[in-house]
Amino acid sequence: MDFIHWVAIADFSSVQDFAQQMQSVDPMVLAQFQNRVFSSFNTALDNFIQSGQVWAFLIGLVLGYLVRSFTSYG
Repeated sequence: MDFIHWVAIADFSSVQDFAQQMQSVDPMVLAQFQNRVFSSFNTALDNFIQSGQVWAFLIGLVLGYLVRSFTSYG
């Protein structure tokens, strides 16, 4: 069973119930889930850099900091 599906259908009334259920999960399922999450993050980060959005983000940070520093009192 897929890890996300398992978490979605699980009913945990306490932290102890959650801990007991997590002990029964196959570690390979968790490893595959972690691999998919990091792979998706890596793809999104590559797209963020290749599309030039990182430059817009950095310019926005610099301009925002300058505007804040020029308009703040004290």
